[in-house]
Amino acid sequence: MAVNLSASSLADREFVGALEEELELTGADPRRLVFEVTETALAENLGAAADLARRLTELGCRLSLDDFGTGYGSFTYARHLPVSFLKIDAEFVRGIASDRASQHVVQAVVNLAQAFGSQTIAEGVEEESAVPLLAELGVDYMQGYLFGKPKLVERDLVAQPQARLA
Repeated sequence: MAVNLSASSLADREFVGALEEELELTGADPRRLVFEVTETALAENLGAAADLARRLTELGCRLSLDDFGTGYGSFTYARHLPVSFLKIDAEFVRGIASDRASQHVVQAVVNLAQAFGSQTIAEGVEEESAVPLLAELGVDYMQGYLFGKPKLVERDLVAQPQARLA
């Protein structure tokens, strides 16, 4: 399960403790949790983000840099944080079959991720023609409307919070 973290969550010293309690209470496997952080959130407080990233990975959770490639510090964050995934921004994925520049950017991100020991996720995959090309470029995972649209949460999951993480 992927969870987006806001800038305020990154600075919340109690967040990891509460998460740890919830994981213990539910028996959920922390390796199944991926926390997604945008560059904007990281830029607000890199020190707190680095500490949070370290604590989350110590719990067994993973970290993903969301919208990778859209900001100026993305490469620095990928290098200095324990990142499992680089999520290639949809800007570089949409129309990739006919856009050579985007193909080069995606290939560069894949190479960078491999050098850092991370995997890649292509966001915004909406065209069938993108799938074989992204696979050929070495992208590890793909997400987007081509594979499924967002769905409403089932009511029984809302009524029973323990079922959400287990």
